[in-house]
Amino acid sequence: MSAALTKLLTTLATQGIKKAAPQARRSIPVPKKEGLSSLKNIDKDLPEYKKGLSSVKIDDKLYEDVLKREDGKPVIIYRGSKIYEETPKKEVKDILAGKSRKGYATFLSDNPHMSQTYMGKDFDTGENTGVLTPHLIKPKKIIEYDEKKKFLKDRGNFDKFEFDRQAQKLGKGEVLVVRDTVDTGPTYIKKPGIDPKDDPRYSSYSSDIYATRDSDILVSPFQESISKPLGIGVDEKLLDGKLLKNYNEQDFNILENLVNQGKASAGTKAANKLINAPIDQGKEVGIRLNLNSKINDAPENVKPMLQTIHNKNARGSALSYQPFATVVRTKDKKVQFYVSPKGREQIAKGEKSKFPAMSVNGAYEPNLKILPTDDDIVEIGFNPKAHHLFIDLKTGQAVKEADAATVIGDRVYAKNVTYFRKSKSPKPEAESQVRYKYKKKGGSVIQRNPNPYEAKAI
Repeated sequence: MSAALTKLLTTLATQGIKKAAPQARRSIPVPKKEGLSSLKNIDKDLPEYKKGLSSVKIDDKLYEDVLKREDGKPVIIYRGSKIYEETPKKEVKDILAGKSRKGYATFLSDNPHMSQTYMGKDFDTGENTGVLTPHLIKPKKIIEYDEKKKFLKDRGNFDKFEFDRQAQKLGKGEVLVVRDTVDTGPTYIKKPGIDPKDDPRYSSYSSDIYATRDSDILVSPFQESISKPLGIGVDEKLLDGKLLKNYNEQDFNILENLVNQGKASAGTKAANKLINAPIDQGKEVGIRLNLNSKINDAPENVKPMLQTIHNKNARGSALSYQPFATVVRTKDKKVQFYVSPKGREQIAKGEKSKFPAMSVNGAYEPNLKILPTDDDIVEIGFNPKAHHLFIDLKTGQAVKEADAATVIGDRVYAKNVTYFRKSKSPKPEAESQVRYKYKKKGGSVIQRNPNPYEAKAI
């Protein structure tokens, strides 16, 4: 994400939650023009402690795909989330990036005060116990929610359960939105003997509420920074996800059936005899794409080539040729993404057109197939002309190891991936477009954000 957008969103977040949001009277909607739902006349509309945001200069090009209001300014939406001392670091990272729990949508509001009611409260102190995260949004399709229950619609309310049911059906890039509705939020809980109007911890707000199941369309200040080649951050050209192929189980089955029907060639008569040759489970192998092979009648979206399964690594003898193959870690060693520096250099400089310079190495597992729809999966690729290491195709960051990996076509789907630290990675012998997730010791760019959230200090 651009530095300007990061600065804007981070400023909104850190300034906006240093003090408790001003409370609305119960059931009295907060007018939108008094909230943070628009950047127009921003100093005029903001509370005193949020002044100064108009000094953030924004280039229109930086958010040309972002959802905007009629005045051309971006819509800023907020997510309130509970975070506790024991919350795992990965879950915190996912929350900050706008990811939802499995089986749930992510819900956001253009009124930060409404979203704040979902942050959780310590009812002994009245303090918030979670985080409020701001986002911009790049939807492919907006679906307007229509409240069918007239008595709710007339009161400016909506059926949360029906909204959630519809949100569960959202597809890639789709956003469901309900307009100008009052949501009491989970902190609106009556205590015996206390009139909610006398207790600022109980309140409700009017806002537009958004739901999505695709966190990739949310822009967050906690996403990693865009960087130049060999820098710490992400490759801006990959952020749109156009290189992701997301092969599904049907693609795997089609290739497997075509090979079983004899519609594949491994390149030579001798090699053809090894098509689908069995390999012992657990044998140490290296998998790489066979550029001399061809799978006839394969669909256009799939690379119509076989995988060569070598003994130990890319330099070993060929044991079998298969449409896809999986390797897993052993007790002592993870799956390795191997690249020969010299071989890659020769390909990158045009000295050789192909060379067994790279492979995915591990223990052969014929009974496992990893799909991109599985949990915690990274889609990985390798282009020797552009990269000296295997990369995460969503970020361009160099990957080192994994617990398991399935290779199909020119893609690898890997589980529990480990990334290279720049200080510990092999240096390129030719120009490389690789980026890195880490520099030395410590966390990623996300964790080193100059304005991080301190979950317990809100």
